[in-house]
Amino acid sequence: MSTAIRNPRKKFNFGIAFPLDYSIPDFGCQKVTLPEVEIEQTEHGVGNTVQNTPGMVKTGKLTVSMIEPNKLLPVSDAIYALFKAIQDPTTGFGMVDGYEITITVTEYSPTMTPLNTWVCNGCWPSKVNGKEYDRVSSDNLVNEIEFVVFSCVKY
Repeated sequence: MSTAIRNPRKKFNFGIAFPLDYSIPDFGCQKVTLPEVEIEQTEHGVGNTVQNTPGMVKTGKLTVSMIEPNKLLPVSDAIYALFKAIQDPTTGFGMVDGYEITITVTEYSPTMTPLNTWVCNGCWPSKVNGKEYDRVSSDNLVNEIEFVVFSCVKY
């Protein structure tokens, strides 16, 4: 008898949804790393003993890697428009309110039935990678963007 799992869940069955205000196509997303959620441990002294209690909740960053499908659908234009709306490096000004977006990531079964959904609230881009060009490579151009996340809830 084999103890191998017969139908393990696959990493590639996922979907990502951005707000419609930003023309970021979900089909271009090749890789998504969900943020880590951590509860800080606070140490207190009680008499002669140490007592640990939960402290602040810290949410990591959501990382999205997108390919450039073609010139007609420039993913990087939408990313940089969002990035510049928050803080324009040329002027030093940006939006005061309304820059936080909600990003939804859904994991699907092989039959495309939703299994898990993560809703990341209060997201805004904090880092856009530089592109790497290489004359001897045939790899796709990939944009990677990191989003700061206020909260990430699994449904």
